[in-house]
Amino acid sequence: MNPRNGKFVERLLATILDYLILSLVILLPTLIFSMISAGEHKIGNTFLSFASLALLIVPLSAIYYAVFTAKYGGTFGKLLFGLRVENRDSNELIDKKRAWYRSTLGYFFSTQLFGLGYWRILKNEESLAWHDELFFTKVLKHKGSAPGYIALVVILVLIAPMVFLIFKNLAPAF
Repeated sequence: MNPRNGKFVERLLATILDYLILSLVILLPTLIFSMISAGEHKIGNTFLSFASLALLIVPLSAIYYAVFTAKYGGTFGKLLFGLRVENRDSNELIDKKRAWYRSTLGYFFSTQLFGLGYWRILKNEESLAWHDELFFTKVLKHKGSAPGYIALVVILVLIAPMVFLIFKNLAPAF
């Protein structure tokens, strides 16, 4: 397969997959804590635990995005959907510094004005978001998307029972 520009829907699904993966980092400890404290009416502690872990998602996701993009050309989501972040001029992987700034300042910038920087992918001939233009990167499609779709289904199947069990264990506290 000859590489082509990564399209909006592929990039969106890859991002959703990445956030589902990151949500497992929050849900698993919350599930364990809710099962330990089930029936003890510690709902405040469980929500405090969940909130504390949720606050970690921002720095955790920035590190995750930067490290995996620099080392492998993308996060699990991007790689499973056959996408790869590359230097716009050389088609090589980007360095750690550029990956860090792209994943922090770049994503922040693209998120502003209701995500206008991401919607730009739809209108741009090369499917570039604002953070791609700002940091001279591009996202190319190198492989098929089947592994990404399979991973989405598997993670959703894993997450659904976790959420159910968390609320089931908290139900006596209400």
